Amino acid sequence: RHAAAKALGLVRGWMPELVARLDARLREGDPDEDVVRALEGAYLHALCREPGAVDRLLAIVLERKGPARWRKALAEGSPADSTVARALLERLAARPLKDWAPMPPKFGLEALQRMIEFFVRAEEDPPPLVLIGHLVPRDMLDPWLIRRALEDLEASREHRLWLIQQTLDLPEDLREGVWRLVMQALREEEGGEMTLALLGRWEFAGVRRLVEELWDDPEALRRVAGYLQRQEERGRLRAAAGHGGGPSLPEPSAEDLPWIEATLARIEPGSREPRLEPLVDLLGLWELGQYHKRAVFQTRIPELLLRHLADPAACRVVAEAVESLFSRGRRPRCS
Repeated sequence: RHAAAKALGLVRGWMPELVARLDARLREGDPDEDVVRALEGAYLHALCREPGAVDRLLAIVLERKGPARWRKALAEGSPADSTVARALLERLAARPLKDWAPMPPKFGLEALQRMIEFFVRAEEDPPPLVLIGHLVPRDMLDPWLIRRALEDLEASREHRLWLIQQTLDLPEDLREGVWRLVMQALREEEGGEMTLALLGRWEFAGVRRLVEELWDDPEALRRVAGYLQRQEERGRLRAAAGHGGGPSLPEPSAEDLPWIEATLARIEPGSREPRLEPLVDLLGLWELGQYHKRAVFQTRIPELLLRHLADPAACRVVAEAVESLFSRGRRPRCS
């Protein structure tokens, strides 16, 4: 019986009727635990091969039918056949996002116990999205998740951004839609750390585009920069509490220096220009002094910062960047 049950786990061709018969045999049980385990393995194998049995697979994944070891086996086994994967996504399309992709608890002292419980449960009994991510090939799943996030207006913006962040890649034809969603969230100061995490998908080119798009709206630029900084600070607080860090603003490279130079040159000294502070926050000027100092001094960036020291308010804005660039060990005094 054991050998026959193990052989079923190697069968490639299945029909819904055969899956139903295997399900019935599994319900009958067996005094031999090895036979039971082999039958369970064959059943899960069949569900990943026969699209006509997708509702049985969905019941295990979403409704938690069957023991937790079934879901662990699915998470550790082979991906589903492409026909089963497509059928699974078709079923999920009709279900609310919260049914199969709930957001994990947010970080916070008051939610710490819930967070611990969530991750312990996820380790013992993988949640639906983890299983879906294993069963469905990534080149099929990622575009589907992004389209769902872009089109699902019933879900919160933060939830939609979180869903996109679960993908490994942003296909070229969907990047613009994701960018618009990120910018909408930033303008409304919504989305939490997901806005910062997704901005990182564009690396520093995303910061450059953000600055250019908001240049004619200094107040929006100020609010967005402040919002992104608050998300960074939350990540630092979480790291300090020993729960892993969070996303951070993309850092500039030496190739970004000409653009940074040209952007700073647009700010006239002594004008109380409202864009200066958000630019200093967004452009990673402190990092330039740490990692690209020689290249920076081949540009006008130091000069463009120094000319703001005469104005007390502007001086306080650029003081940290000036200290980093010139390695003075102390910040300029702003009278």
